[in-house]
Amino acid sequence: MVARHIRRLKILLAATKSTEMIRMFYLIFMIIMLVVSVAMYASMPRPKGLSPQSLTDSGVPTAEDGRDMCIVFGEGWIDDNNVINYGGLYTTAIKASGGK
Repeated sequence: MVARHIRRLKILLAATKSTEMIRMFYLIFMIIMLVVSVAMYASMPRPKGLSPQSLTDSGVPTAEDGRDMCIVFGEGWIDDNNVINYGGLYTTAIKASGGK
């Protein structure tokens, strides 16, 4: 009877040790991940002073006066970048409020 209780106690202690080892491994893994994350954030390149974009910096090819246009009936792929209308592009000034 006592031997059975001792065996159960040994099994319980072994399970507790393995659980503690898993917790310790998880804690070490989280510390390593935190250190790596901080190192990656510290080594990120910082953007230089960026100027605001204007509507001409959009990079959309625009239609030129006198340029030939391709007209396709049906489905087809056109390598010509002649955009006639690209939607209503506009800017709005950002107003900073000084409080309430």
